[in-house]
Amino acid sequence: MEILSNNFELNIFLKKNQYKSIGFVPTMGAIHKGHISLIKTALHENEIAICSIYVNPTQFNDVNDFTNYPKKINDDINLLIKHKCSALFIPQNKEIYPNGYKVLKHENNLFNILEGKFRPNHFDGVVFIVHKLLKLINPRIAYFGEKDYQQLIIIKKFVGKKFKNTIIRSCPTVRNNSGLALSSRNILLSDSEYKEANFIFKNLKLIQKIHKKHTISECKKIIALNFENNKAFKLDYFEICNSHNLTTSVSWEDNVNHVLLIAVFIGRIRLIDNLVLNVN
Repeated sequence: MEILSNNFELNIFLKKNQYKSIGFVPTMGAIHKGHISLIKTALHENEIAICSIYVNPTQFNDVNDFTNYPKKINDDINLLIKHKCSALFIPQNKEIYPNGYKVLKHENNLFNILEGKFRPNHFDGVVFIVHKLLKLINPRIAYFGEKDYQQLIIIKKFVGKKFKNTIIRSCPTVRNNSGLALSSRNILLSDSEYKEANFIFKNLKLIQKIHKKHTISECKKIIALNFENNKAFKLDYFEICNSHNLTTSVSWEDNVNHVLLIAVFIGRIRLIDNLVLNVN
């Protein structure tokens, strides 16, 4: 695996491989099995796979969250080598933000709901870094996990307009044996919090099981009460939306596919998850 630490080295690598199809997996590091599943898919569908590691400061609305975001670069490198990733791009801040931390503010309703409501300006930063990395690498396919569901919808719409030669491929969320969605932030959980965190997915599965007997409003009340009664958690939101455009679902008959979206704090760590629900 080649390790590329700046745009110059990246351009040399890309020139050497200009006639090969490229699969790209952008990450913020603390590589886990979810990321590795993306790498494996990229290698299966392309001749080479490039992974990037960059903790993007402009998508954090909480300075402490940015400062404490897990960093395991040596472990990450060893994992990527083990799984035959072709190249790792680790840009410095000056490579990504040569003119300071300035991003374009987007007037888009998808940026201001759900995660955007609780994390102002988050998606402006996300779109900036995706735009920057795709311009630098110009991959045939870029791979994103479905755990960050709202981010995935936003990126698909943005890239569909701006990058005609790049496909966004979404890949299923990878979970541990208890159902907890794999996330780099899971490293920050205590042992007891990690065991308790499967409560999140259990509640999504509960709605999947009982939704035919309850209205959407009733389902939201059930989830709110479950988390209110579990003092280990603080519920930021639980919403049920159209799985294609994230408009709020009022009735199960609104559309065939809904997505259950949840964000919670367990201790000081904020986790998100989702489950797509086909009402048929």
